Amino acid sequence: MLARIYTLLQDRKAGDFLKAAVARHPDSALLAWQLGRMLQEERNPKAVEAMASAVRLEKSAARKAQWFGELMKVAATQGREDLVLEETRRLIEEGALTPEQRLRWARQAAGQKLTKTAVRMMEGVDAARLGTDNQVDATMLQAELLAADGKPKEAGSLLDALLEKLAPDYWRRREILMLRLDVTGSDGRDLMVEAARSRWQAKDGRTAMNALTLADVLDAAHRGHEALQVLREAMEALPGTPQVEQRLLDLWEKEGTDAAALQWLEKLMAAHPDRQDLLLRQVRWLFANNLGPRAHEAFKTLLSRLEMADQVGRSVELSRWLRRRNQLQDAGLLLETALGKSPDRWDLRRELGELYFTQRRTDEVAALFEGDWTKTLTPDARLEIAQFLMSKQLWVNAKKLVEPWLVAQPTAFEGHLLLAKIEEKLGDDARVAAAFEAARALCDTDARYQAWIDAVMQHAEAREMVELAVQKEAGLLAPGGKLPEDEMSFNRWLALVGQASAHKAEKAAEEMLKLALARQGLAADRSLMLEKLRLDLMASDSTRAMETEAGLRKLLETDTAHREDHRLRLALLYHQAGRQDLAMQFLEALDASKVTEVSGLRSMVPICLERGSLALALTCAERLTRLEPAEMSHWSQWTNLLAQTGQEERLRFALREILGRAHDWKLTDAVRESLQEHLVASQWRSVMSSLSATDPSTWALARREASALEKADLTSDQRRWMDWLVAYLSSRMGDKKAAEDAFSAFGKLSDNQWITFPDGMELSVAGARESLREGPSEAAATRSPSGPAPCLPPFSLAGGSPWIRGC
Repeated sequence: MLARIYTLLQDRKAGDFLKAAVARHPDSALLAWQLGRMLQEERNPKAVEAMASAVRLEKSAARKAQWFGELMKVAATQGREDLVLEETRRLIEEGALTPEQRLRWARQAAGQKLTKTAVRMMEGVDAARLGTDNQVDATMLQAELLAADGKPKEAGSLLDALLEKLAPDYWRRREILMLRLDVTGSDGRDLMVEAARSRWQAKDGRTAMNALTLADVLDAAHRGHEALQVLREAMEALPGTPQVEQRLLDLWEKEGTDAAALQWLEKLMAAHPDRQDLLLRQVRWLFANNLGPRAHEAFKTLLSRLEMADQVGRSVELSRWLRRRNQLQDAGLLLETALGKSPDRWDLRRELGELYFTQRRTDEVAALFEGDWTKTLTPDARLEIAQFLMSKQLWVNAKKLVEPWLVAQPTAFEGHLLLAKIEEKLGDDARVAAAFEAARALCDTDARYQAWIDAVMQHAEAREMVELAVQKEAGLLAPGGKLPEDEMSFNRWLALVGQASAHKAEKAAEEMLKLALARQGLAADRSLMLEKLRLDLMASDSTRAMETEAGLRKLLETDTAHREDHRLRLALLYHQAGRQDLAMQFLEALDASKVTEVSGLRSMVPICLERGSLALALTCAERLTRLEPAEMSHWSQWTNLLAQTGQEERLRFALREILGRAHDWKLTDAVRESLQEHLVASQWRSVMSSLSATDPSTWALARREASALEKADLTSDQRRWMDWLVAYLSSRMGDKKAAEDAFSAFGKLSDNQWITFPDGMELSVAGARESLREGPSEAAATRSPSGPAPCLPPFSLAGGSPWIRGC
């Protein structure tokens, strides 16, 4: 700890003291790590050696993993992969890593350009022990490593074998095919394209399979416009082939529809006038091209061919699609149409109300929830609508909805709680008290009582009357100041103690706890819960820190099931007491992945960041997210920390995993949308970080990441920056044909239009053309033997360029 203090104070004694301490205690991992961190701050090349020594000495698996990740970054910067290789060998020999962990570390090593480490990590990994997606990822990584080792043919063969095993609709097939083309280099890429083209153009080669293969290869080679042309030719040569037609329709949507696409679709519809799928696609394409009036007319035609229930469903589905594209006015019109056909659908009214709020049409929201239709609402529906109105601060309207419900159904417990909240906002304390009294009389279960006392205490806290509320309820539960005798009242007593503690009524809570702990025959689990609550109360009193410490240390030994929770509490206690030495001692021994208390983790993250323990903060944030996956603030915190540490691939893997389990975890649409936005933002950060790189393999990876963004339903503005990005990266790679394919999109735009990038930067179309004017051939010609041409992104022109906005 003294070494840390010296370091924090930037005392000159720190270096000598740490070196002497390490010499006296050569087996101390913490001292070695602290020395490495200090040397790193001094930019001393010996830092990586001290850090490697610390990793070797460390016994805790969790801390060793954190340090190993940091060691990789420092070693990559200082060119000391030999040290990482040595630690990798030890970890493998110790059997400390599962196949999944080895794959993750290998991927991270490859990202740091520690190729030998990645290869060593993957040696001997039993692919059969990996899940399907991990097997695919392992094969792709092995192909990348072979290509980096100058073995493109072996890499290509490995990926060819993988593609043969996978189904045609496997979700990563296009990504694998893109990698297959990239690992062979520009010459190999052109050879693969020409081979596929030759099969299609051969005398007997005009088959659907050959057309689809050529289109897939062209698309993977980032030459989507050429792929479109091939598929259009195939439709002419092979009319009525459903696979070719479907692929053409899907690819056109990905590349962006235009007047030519609409014209072609109209011809197809004329040949198949009864196909509703084509009519729906026409509607979407018209909306995508901002042809709203025509789109609405086409949609009316589609609705006329559907049953009433299907009309509503189709309208809602299309409305949500438009809302995701931020075409709010059109989305609202379609929801209004749906509501006109099904006026009793309260869920549609709520969704339309959200749209109105987004458009600031607040006066129209209240009218949505008035009328005779409300008389037939179920209690659950009435409850949800009232909560929606309350969330929008429409208190009077919510009251109009709740009061008739309570008249018709006076035993509606949730209704009384809602009315109490509404009356509180309207300032009628007498009505609030009456509503709470009515709700208390209906508390026939512990769950209801818990909900009731929580609402009461929130109201009391807002009125600064917590102590009074606690005393009043305690008197009702146990008249005369005695402990409740029956089990139901005792359970409620405990709930009241918890609420008093949570709302800072410590004195009242402690008096009640003393009574509860004195009860004869108290079950062990109850006694433990009360003891934890007592220690929580004492922790807020600095004069009782020693008593609190003794209690927590005792629990650390006796309550082994929650040992990490108590370790975390002790760390927080020492931090509050200013004993940072003891706090760090417990933090460094903490296994945050086993902590179960959300409040402690939430408090710990900023403390870790304040002390520079980014790795531990990251672990705490991840655990917090796992414990409460539906809480968006946790996701935001965790993803931001992952982004800070540059672990974008790990971030994207986690986001995809959670999105895949969204239904099981009952995540709301808002949470799902937020996760999807984080995923896109991560892909964009990876792409942006590559723009100043000098390694062609990094540009190739960035282009593949950019192509993953193409899977999203892009607006016309988003498609512009996508085209520019692919053209720019292709130019840097010397991939002339892909660059020309992407750049062709700019021929349809005027110079005074603007491209808005995800980070808010704007680039004029004229500036985009100028930044790409140095064509692929010129870029290749000016490339020096040691690296690529100095073709910098246009953002470097921001110091006065008329093409840039937002700098």
